[in-house]
Amino acid sequence: MRNLLQLLWKNNFLILFVLLEILCLYMIVQNQYYQRAVFINSSNNVVGNLLSKINSVKQYLFLTQKNTELQYQNANLLASDSTSKFSLTTHKDTSHNKDLIQQYTYTVAKVINNSVHHSNNYLTLDKGSLNGIQRDMGVVGPLGVVGVVKEVSPHFCTVLSLLHKEWKINGKLKKSGEFGPVAWNGKPLYANLEEIPTSARITKGDTIVTTSFSTIFPEGIHLGYITSSKIEPAKSTLSIEMKLATNFYSVGEVYIITNRLKTEQKELEHKTDSTHVD
Repeated sequence: MRNLLQLLWKNNFLILFVLLEILCLYMIVQNQYYQRAVFINSSNNVVGNLLSKINSVKQYLFLTQKNTELQYQNANLLASDSTSKFSLTTHKDTSHNKDLIQQYTYTVAKVINNSVHHSNNYLTLDKGSLNGIQRDMGVVGPLGVVGVVKEVSPHFCTVLSLLHKEWKINGKLKKSGEFGPVAWNGKPLYANLEEIPTSARITKGDTIVTTSFSTIFPEGIHLGYITSSKIEPAKSTLSIEMKLATNFYSVGEVYIITNRLKTEQKELEHKTDSTHVD
């Protein structure tokens, strides 16, 4: 207490000066209309800017929560889309067809590890068998195909990305329907669609999507966009290079796809393969 009193006494002239300045400013503002208006406007600007900054900080702090909410909303939208339904009738207009069952569901996951510069690249996700994840489930991002689940533990799973030389997927030209195998060509973010007939009409920028042949992905998921093409003389077919729809350098949130009819289809195909006619 004694030290505080000594400090006040030592600076008494400065404190008195500040107090008098505040008193003068108060009297001017109170008795002069123009000065009062200027003061109020200035204080409003300061307070407004301060509140704006505070609001910006709050919005930034809640971005993670909002992003998570949007991911779950997107998963629900994907599941409710007609491409995720299986029709029980021959009615072709699925938008008005009530005889539909849910074929594909989507689980939100976060990428916690990722590689892009190796010859065989993987991702690690924060979902595992406790979340119903199994091997050979498809994985997509907001822009397109990411890969397929390789190994699963209770809390995590690893994914073979499209940037993996040992994994191929069927793709097709969205406009005309010609299809063939898609494989990574070793260039960052690029792959090739092979075995396309030379008669196919293609244009730079055309979209390549997944086919209906897969039990892993729904039909129509984006794979990439045509950048160039060349004729393979040995096969007399086109080799089409595409830029992948997914940017593997920045992929963060993904969706793991469950095909509820996959087992039924696989069992039927296996039974057909093992059937012999005498």
